[in-house]
Amino acid sequence: ELIEKEIDFLIESKSSQRTTWPGLYRDKDSGRYNFHQDWFQERLVYPSLLDSSYQELRRLLFGCMHAGYNTSDYFFIRRQFPKIILERNIEVVEILGDIIAGLKHHLIHRGQIIGNMNYTDQEIFAGELMATVVYDVFVARFQKKLTEAQARQNSVSQKEIEKIVFDSLLLIIYIVGNHDAWQQEAGHTPGVTFRFSFILSLLRGLRIFLSEKGIFISNLDEILEQKIIELTEEGARYTFPGGICCELLHPSMGRTKTISIRAEEALDFSDCHLVDLANFHTTFE
Repeated sequence: ELIEKEIDFLIESKSSQRTTWPGLYRDKDSGRYNFHQDWFQERLVYPSLLDSSYQELRRLLFGCMHAGYNTSDYFFIRRQFPKIILERNIEVVEILGDIIAGLKHHLIHRGQIIGNMNYTDQEIFAGELMATVVYDVFVARFQKKLTEAQARQNSVSQKEIEKIVFDSLLLIIYIVGNHDAWQQEAGHTPGVTFRFSFILSLLRGLRIFLSEKGIFISNLDEILEQKIIELTEEGARYTFPGGICCELLHPSMGRTKTISIRAEEALDFSDCHLVDLANFHTTFE
């Protein structure tokens, strides 16, 4: 009763118009107090902290691409990913497992796989698809950076061009998921063909693009090896230059019905600053 009396003046029928206080409301049925949630959604604005002392890291995270499924939206990945990455100045793309659909549970016989794509076909397709995304982003960024460099000076050195190439490439970090790992039962290492297809397809495209501009980068393959990184299941952690650590997770918990269980698992699992996870195969309304 004393608490109710003391905080009565804080209760407001609707969220306040102030920028620093949402106001309290009391639920009649439960008697519980809470803040007005719409205030947080509509009015809360964080001040910008970006100046010369801060480092900004922009990432795009996705999982469960399931290359090979006839229901995956490949058009969105092919066309929209590059636009999103360029519009938002994304530097890092994280692929959080289930790169391919796999073949377990008789997926081909159930009509869920494109044609008769086996594990190798699916990983090749996934590598080529991701290569097109990285290629489109590279072309846009390279041309912009090169034009800016040429505007500052009459000639751009080979060393400077190599740096522009390196800076124009996205950093790709990925892990395999349970759909990828199904092929281990047949003695195959998941992700190997994907990585080979990814690097080879991108390498070919970049060499053609650069050669048409009269540019040759002798260590282009080595650069791509640094830019496309697979993390193991036992150590799926990556520390960015600024010191921020992220951990990539793909918990094999598909079709778990409790909405929050994956988030609870992730929060309890890692001591990294950022925990990135995917495996949401069930929708909720």
